[in-house]
Amino acid sequence: MKAFFSLLVISLITISAVLFMPTFPLAAWKYERKLNIPNLILSIVISSSFWAIAIYASIISSDLKLPFILYISTMGFSIVLQINLMVYAKPKVQFTVLSMIIALTFYLTFIFKDVTSGLIGNTLRSYGSGGGVCVTITDTLESYDLKGRLILASPDYIYFKSNGFTSITAVKVDSRTIYKTGNEECSEDT
Repeated sequence: MKAFFSLLVISLITISAVLFMPTFPLAAWKYERKLNIPNLILSIVISSSFWAIAIYASIISSDLKLPFILYISTMGFSIVLQINLMVYAKPKVQFTVLSMIIALTFYLTFIFKDVTSGLIGNTLRSYGSGGGVCVTITDTLESYDLKGRLILASPDYIYFKSNGFTSITAVKVDSRTIYKTGNEECSEDT
């Protein structure tokens, strides 16, 4: 889970830096009174290209909706703003803005709870550790065979919804527990 969240944070910081790249030369200009025109133009071109790709992807994809784009954009801008302040601003300003960003993050998480859960679910699904992927759970003795949709695989428990049920079942993980994910294990009605 630590690797999963670390990769998620690194990805969000990288995407944010690319989408809001022009803020870096503008922050240097505001705080140091140095404007590097070639860097600003290059950052605008790169950022505009990625914005165009993001907008195109949202148009052709049924998964990317306006709330998702607003949520990610706001979070991304907050990250880039804090990075710029860490480089140029005084500690008092950094702390004040960081406090506001934390409050904004909690507020947005509750306002866009469907977007947040969808984002986490998609990430878990891509790693095969949750998010509704099809799962078969058994043990080395094959004394049981459970099938359903994986909610979350943690080090201690595997949480899943059995086929045809709405409640979540937890299976304690021990050295004999085996779980396999993949679409071939799932029935169509789940």
